[in-house]
Amino acid sequence: MITDFQKRFSTQEINKLKTAKIYSLYDLITFLPSRVIRVLPLRQFSPKIIDRPKYLDQAVLQKITHKTSKIKFLVLDWYSQICNRFYQTYLFSITKFTLKTLQVNKEYQLLLSYQNGFWRLDKYALFTGDTNDQLFKLGKNKIKDYLEVYYPKVNFLQLNFFKSIHNKLSPQDYILNLEGLVPPNDIFPTIIDLQNIHKPTSYNSYKQTLDHWISFQVYLKVAVNHFLSSQISQKQGLASKIDIGFLKNIVTQLPFELSYSQKIAIWELLQNLSQKTK
Repeated sequence: MITDFQKRFSTQEINKLKTAKIYSLYDLITFLPSRVIRVLPLRQFSPKIIDRPKYLDQAVLQKITHKTSKIKFLVLDWYSQICNRFYQTYLFSITKFTLKTLQVNKEYQLLLSYQNGFWRLDKYALFTGDTNDQLFKLGKNKIKDYLEVYYPKVNFLQLNFFKSIHNKLSPQDYILNLEGLVPPNDIFPTIIDLQNIHKPTSYNSYKQTLDHWISFQVYLKVAVNHFLSSQISQKQGLASKIDIGFLKNIVTQLPFELSYSQKIAIWELLQNLSQKTK
């Protein structure tokens, strides 16, 4: 029997997905990006932003200066067409091709990062003036706030492979219906749309969906541990209780720090589970 998963992808694509232990549509949509970078127009720059976004600008190259410390790099002086001001960026990936393509008095579109008081140039391209594209691509002039996803590297699979796979999915494929699987709660919804993580349209929707997903995962860990504890108590005649040590071990292994709302969610779930055992 041909599954819906097999209908969507070629045999070659399915074999590649299997190397990442992705065997179903559920495996695919829950294989989340390892990081998401927020990309903002330079005019929205603020040193107070803590998520370390990258910035877009449209600027005219004024001057190129060669520098050498432990490594060779270029110091580039720009005049921003967006912010109407001068600033410097640092370019460390220097090749003969780079030196040939960078031209003083030419207008470029830039992808920048800011850290420790320094602007670093990640990508650049000559400005083409094409207004057809709604998202940022080097050489286009549509500059807007958006998110760029990066998936973890598994064997030989590259970022573009996962992007092409997700382009074959419909919005409905990302819906997780948890109705009947979780008790009524105000912490996370009974329907989680993981498209907000794989194809985010705003930073707020991405963060909110990720919080819901994390809270749901923690709930599952607590629920499973409660079930195992109750099974042991029935065999040994002990009072059923939540293994707090087990829960703390789970939390310390998470690759992030739980937010205040997530900690409250765990506490309320624990209270709910402990009341059911009395």
